[in-house]
Amino acid sequence: MDGAQGAALRVAGAASPALTGLTVRDCDGPGLLLEEDSAPELDRLEVIGGTPAVAVVGGANPLLRRARLVEPSGDGIAVSKDARGRAEDCEIVRPTGAGVRVASGSTLYLAGGGVSDPPPAGWWSRTAATSPSATSVSRQPARRASWSPRAAN
Repeated sequence: MDGAQGAALRVAGAASPALTGLTVRDCDGPGLLLEEDSAPELDRLEVIGGTPAVAVVGGANPLLRRARLVEPSGDGIAVSKDARGRAEDCEIVRPTGAGVRVASGSTLYLAGGGVSDPPPAGWWSRTAATSPSATSVSRQPARRASWSPRAAN
């Protein structure tokens, strides 16, 4: 999908599509807008640009696997308005906003992956309660923020 005005792809309502190998580029809104009670499964997604690359809002609960989000104008993944989701082995490259942003009331489980060349906030959470309990975020050499599972206590 190239050059969409607004969101390049919107998944809403009770929709639960499984999409593999999708490429989205040069849209002037979110690359993907996942909202309401949708629960899409997205594997090997690539979004080039987008504001943010992936927006998860209003109760959506997506599964993103092996996504590559390149140079979003803003956040890589933005989760808000009581949304939740899971991102596994996702790479976010050179975002101008946070690599991952989770707003109050929302949750996102992160496993594997990371943010390459992040701005000062590779990870941003409005309250400590919204941070995923199974992950931690650390800065690595070569300007890379990554997340990895915490050991259970």
